[in-house]
Formats: sequence, structure tokens, C-alpha cells
Amino acid sequence: MEKMNIFRRIILPLLLGVPGTFFWFLPGFPVTDDGDWMIIRLSAFYETLRGGELPVRFVARLMNGYGYPVADFLYPLYLYAGSFLHIFGLSFVIIVKLLFVASFLLSGLFCFLWLEKRFSFVVSLIGSLFYLYFPYHLTDLNQRGSLGEMLSLAIVPFILWSIERKSIWWISIGIALLLLAHNTLALLFLPCVFVYGLLTYRTWNTVILPFIFGIGMAMFFILPALLDQKFTQFGTTAVADAPAFVISSIELIGILLLAVFGYWLCVKKNAYIPLVWIGISVLICVLMWSGSSSLWTQHLLLKYVQFPMRFLSILIMSVTFVSAYVLHWLPKKLHISVLILAVGASILVVWFYKPQAIRNLPDGFYTTNESSTTTRNEYLPKGAHILSHDAMPDVSIATGAATIDNFVSRGNSESFQVHARQESVVVLHKYNYPGWQVHSDGNALVVRDTSTGLVSFTLPQGDHMVILKMKETAIQLLSDGITCLSFVALCVYTMVRRKNV
Repeated sequence: MEKMNIFRRIILPLLLGVPGTFFWFLPGFPVTDDGDWMIIRLSAFYETLRGGELPVRFVARLMNGYGYPVADFLYPLYLYAGSFLHIFGLSFVIIVKLLFVASFLLSGLFCFLWLEKRFSFVVSLIGSLFYLYFPYHLTDLNQRGSLGEMLSLAIVPFILWSIERKSIWWISIGIALLLLAHNTLALLFLPCVFVYGLLTYRTWNTVILPFIFGIGMAMFFILPALLDQKFTQFGTTAVADAPAFVISSIELIGILLLAVFGYWLCVKKNAYIPLVWIGISVLICVLMWSGSSSLWTQHLLLKYVQFPMRFLSILIMSVTFVSAYVLHWLPKKLHISVLILAVGASILVVWFYKPQAIRNLPDGFYTTNESSTTTRNEYLPKGAHILSHDAMPDVSIATGAATIDNFVSRGNSESFQVHARQESVVVLHKYNYPGWQVHSDGNALVVRDTSTGLVSFTLPQGDHMVILKMKETAIQLLSDGITCLSFVALCVYTMVRRKNV
């Protein structure tokens, strides 16, 4: 009986997602918009992590070898997970493929487990199929190649399932993981999760507590991501083109008519949770409607959400729940027929949203790439210029007369010897960013920018041993401390709560 239960509740929901990952099991790597950059960023991140920087914020190899603080701002969850897997000898290509496949399969499993808390076994299976094979979900997987969004779409149903199980521990862990998985989707999903929790528990304290723990545990990333933006060109660099809207006026009218029907059905059944999901769906559709262009001209939406299509991630969740609710009230004899149709439609839709192509490239193609990835250089440090590689030296003398020997580089840690025949200005060919510290013969030196934004410092005449390291700033150390304290507080709270039960 237990084996049958495991098959019904775990193995079968996982198997439903296998057709969607078909192209990821083929030799090579699917060609997507961002997939290659996921591998490049992971390999560069691992090199910096191996050099001793934890948490990693400034990725040493990117931006043509001058370094780039991308990990200080953009969803680091897959980077830490991928780095851990690389310890076991897996190539970066295989790791990223595994993370894509696991995200997709687990999203279906967690969606099923969530829905099963409210609906029948068959209805929950159908709902998980809707979630898995929603066109935008497959677009994220096979065409956009957005690993951060894929992880988010697996974590959100896990949080909702944990809410149904009333597990403060796992809700908190899920919220922290969501914040690390994708900044923007966390910003969009967390209000929905909060409302869902409030409607489920009907008490503010029970909902707020896991949010405090979860946000606190992710604070090592959140706080610097917010406060360190002032050190970059983020506010002056375009991060998105003019918004491309998904829904026309005619389509919006049809959606509103369906929403009115759904509203009537929910009110009739006294069902408030699906009613809220319908309201969220309508709001999302309005934001993706061509008539909402005036809202997108506002700085906030275009800067942080970037494009209307991203709201489809929330629509996946809301449409799944509302569809399951409608199916729940249909005659049970129709459920099997709908399940068979859903399986057939799912297999067909995979073909329409297949990758552009599949190509075989060695790991070296990714591990030697020094580009900035697709972030459009908005996190370039202030005052920094985009510089080409041009066979640059690791360190050079800008003014004065000196020779450099025994240069050793390990991630964001550099050491070398300088014989200065006179006072000299030394330039490290890395962008200057808060955290760089320079010591000569045990004494701290003042770090300055060059005209192009590189690290520079002055050495007096004589022989010197120079060590440069990227260290945590005061804000970053504070955020690290909040993360540690939040995790300890969650552990203590969980143990005390179990003793009192």
C-alpha cells in the first residue's frame, strides 16, 4: 500500500513532466535565449567561489576579465546549487541541464501535492498538467532558457503546499529560496503567497512569521542587492526595450467575460480562494494588455519587471488553481476524459515550444568566455568604461618606474611583488567596486579609480609585497549576520514549537 501511495503521489506526477524535458535529454545543449549565459555565469562564479570569496558578489572573470558584480544583484540560487554539484565532477553543461530538468519536473510534483490538499487525485493530476505545459512555462524552458524563472516556478507551488501543511519551517525555507531564485518573480509572487496564506490561516501572525524568517534568511542577498545599486550604472542603463504587450483589447474582453462567469460560480459556492485567484488573473491580464502602455512608461514597471510577458508566470499559477476548481465541480465521470485529453495536448504543445536547435560545444567554450552575460552592463561600477580584453596584463604601472614579479591570482585575491625605483601608481586590471582592499607589507593602502574605473593605488619607492582581496563591506557583513540570526531563530522557534505540541 505504501509503495502504491509513493507511486501515485510522487512518481506519477514526476513522470507527467518527462515529455516536456525530452529535448534536454538529447546530446548537446538546447539553443535558447539565455541558456548559454547560465553556463558561462556558473563557471565564472565557481572560479570566484573556489578562490575563497563567500558569498560571491564580484565575479572575477566576467566583463572581459575586468570583473562584474552580477552575483551581488541577480538570483544566485542556481549558482550556489550548480557550484555544489560541480564538486562531484559534473561538467557545467550537464549541471545546467540537470537544473533545468529538475526545476521542470519538481514544479509538476509540487503543484500536484499542493492541489491534492484541496482537490481529488485526478483533478490534481490534470491541474499539474496545466501548470507544466502552460505555454509560457515551456517557453521559459525551451526557448528563453531562464533558469532563475524555472526554479521560481518550482519553488512557488512548494511554498503553497507547505502553507496547506501548515509547516512554518518549510514555508520560511521556501520564501528564502524564492528570493534567491529570481528577484523579479519573488517580488511578483510573494504578495500572492501572502494573500493565499492569509485566506488559509485566517490569522496575521501565522502568515507574517514565516515571511520574517524567510526574508531574513535571504537578507545576505536582498540588502546588498538594494543598497549596492548606487555603486553601479543601474539607473542610467536601459535594461529593457519598449514593452511588447501580450493581450489585445478583444482578448481582454473575452477574459473579462470568463472572469464574470468564474466570479458567479465562486460566489455561488462561497469559495473565496479561487475568487482571489480570478481577481489576480484579471489584474495580470490588464497589465499585459496593450491599453496599459501608460503604466509601463512609469519607471518602476519597466525598470524592475522589464517586460509584460513576465507576468505570465503568475498567470500559470492562478489559471491552474481556477481550472482545478472548475474541474472539481464537473461530473466525476468527465475527469478521466479530460485527463486523457490533457495528456495528449501536453505532448503536442511540447513540439510547438521546442528549442531553436541543439548544439554540441565543449565545456571550454563556456569556461573561457569572459562576456558580461545578458544583463546589458547595467551593473557596471560607476565611472567604469567597457574595456576590451586586448591581451591585457593582470597588473601594470601607470606612472613612475617599477617592475612586478611573482603575480598570483586566485578568484578575487591577487598577490605580487613590486620593486619601485620611485613612487609609482599601480593599476590592477579589475573594476573598482566596494570591497576591494589593498595591503602592502601589512599596511592598508587607499584604493582609487582610474579614469576608466579600474583599481589603482600608490606605492612609495622600495620593494613591496602587495595583496589585494575583495572583502565584505559593512552593509554586506550586516546582511550576512541577519541571515545567520534568522536561520538560528527559525531553528529555535521550530524546536520550541515541537516541544510544546
